[in-house]
Amino acid sequence: MSQLVTPQQLRGHLALLRAFHVLRKTVQAGNDYRFPAGVRLLDADQRWTWFVSLAVERFERWCLTIQASDTEWRGLPPIDVAMVWHAYLLNPSWYAEDTVRISKLKALAKYNEGFSIFLDFPDLLTTEAPRRDRVETWRHRTGTPYHPFDAAAVLAHKHVECPRCSEYVLAAFVAPNAMGYAQGNFKILCTCGFEITKASLGLHKFAKNLVEMNKPDAYLAGSLHTPRDCNHTTRAGLIKNAILQAKPLVAGGSVKQIMEKTQYDRAKLHTALSEEVKGNYIERILGAYTDDRIFSIDLVGAVLRQASFVEKMAGLGWTQPGFFDSEEDSIVLQHCIARYQAFLELMKESQGSLLVPTLDIDLAWHTHQLMVRRYRQDCFEVVGHFVNHDDKVEEGHLTTSFDATRRAWKERYGLPYMYCGCPLPDESIGKRLRRTLGSAHNHGGSLLSASDATSRAAIHPSDHNVVFTMHRRTQSVRAREERVEALKERAQEAPQRIRKNTIHRMQTRPNSTIIVDRGRQRQAIIPALAHVPAFLHAIPMLHHPHHQQQGYLAHSGGILSGGNCATVRASLTRCYVR
Repeated sequence: MSQLVTPQQLRGHLALLRAFHVLRKTVQAGNDYRFPAGVRLLDADQRWTWFVSLAVERFERWCLTIQASDTEWRGLPPIDVAMVWHAYLLNPSWYAEDTVRISKLKALAKYNEGFSIFLDFPDLLTTEAPRRDRVETWRHRTGTPYHPFDAAAVLAHKHVECPRCSEYVLAAFVAPNAMGYAQGNFKILCTCGFEITKASLGLHKFAKNLVEMNKPDAYLAGSLHTPRDCNHTTRAGLIKNAILQAKPLVAGGSVKQIMEKTQYDRAKLHTALSEEVKGNYIERILGAYTDDRIFSIDLVGAVLRQASFVEKMAGLGWTQPGFFDSEEDSIVLQHCIARYQAFLELMKESQGSLLVPTLDIDLAWHTHQLMVRRYRQDCFEVVGHFVNHDDKVEEGHLTTSFDATRRAWKERYGLPYMYCGCPLPDESIGKRLRRTLGSAHNHGGSLLSASDATSRAAIHPSDHNVVFTMHRRTQSVRAREERVEALKERAQEAPQRIRKNTIHRMQTRPNSTIIVDRGRQRQAIIPALAHVPAFLHAIPMLHHPHHQQQGYLAHSGGILSGGNCATVRASLTRCYVR
């Protein structure tokens, strides 16, 4: 089987991640004179969330103005918009469905194949000196300056449509009362007396979708795309008809009638549909209607969640320019690709299971997803169905699934899935890996066998998508404490087992302890307590009362403030992505 991604594409993706990382650090520092005075008073994480909210606004405007006549360079977006697009692509099921289901987004698909070019030439998106025609085209179409910081200086408000009277109200992104559009408790009073919130805006969008008759826009979000059929119109039609027949929607012929029947209350609608409509798709569908944006996912939250992975890549040094230029270090990328292909093969044999990637596998997986058409084709060829990448998994489920992934990998390939064995300061990861590969090939091994060495800094769990819902905070914190205690017990038991002569040998490393059982000759890795265990830094997600299974990151990506923020900080030390 040919490589699903290439080392050059990984390098290009890492160059993009570097640009995103630098952008976030610059925004969080808050020193740019173009930032509004009120924004400078926010803390670093709040300022970043505000900035991402503006980027999503600009991304939406770009999507709605793409033209079929655009040349490859003329319509390309600035770096902040490219960052939002990148996060959207890393939710491949939603992206694939939206670009088919929503007519206004079909033009975005024009650039889908362009990402393979961007991976080979990342400067097309990261350039700080774009062509003048490109800048002028952007300004003319979106009504905002090309440079994101210039846009931040002037993009202060957003028009929102009142769900009751349909008049447009000008809402500030950041308001003194902490109820701006980019803030967690968004509220604004319309002249008709209606209090507009994100929940009411989402309900209004849902009502509009229900009365839409023109296909494909008539289909509901989350109903069209399935793992086996990326455009399952029959299923989508049946689901919509079933919902339309449920109370309180039956006989609701207009958006206004539907809103009145639901009493403008999203929670009541959720309760009614859950009780009357058979199947488990109500959660997924209603979860796609959280605000008035055209997209089916909260792109602000998607970008915030990706920041954790970007931070880890930067922490490994992989985003540094020229880090993989030497031949010996480029072998690391080959190892990364080989493990990703093995990961998909394991997924094929583990149908229905949630497999959790390590950092190196996740890098290749993310890179593959950026090439939309190729990713879809390869998924069907290798796995037999479309593989979604869920960037929002509850931490307890992810922890259990990671343990299952390790066992399945060991059973399938006879090699450990991960271990702590970061390279020493005086030895490059490429040099250590080359030595290991040479030994492996001498014994008929492959690139996968490199994971049996001590040179892998990136074979640690990828926890960028782990979340915990605030309505289960007590259970989540307790489970986290229990996992820490379990690691302590394992570390304390090792010396006792040596004294009992049950361990053949034990080797201590800076980041881990390796023990080999005498009876079974079985190797086990005990992470050092100084090295943070997997999935102990979850992203907090607030819970909507009507949504029992899913929460939304800081109210659909908004900024937490007041008592809520204090509560989260008290339990997590930090409120946002760690």
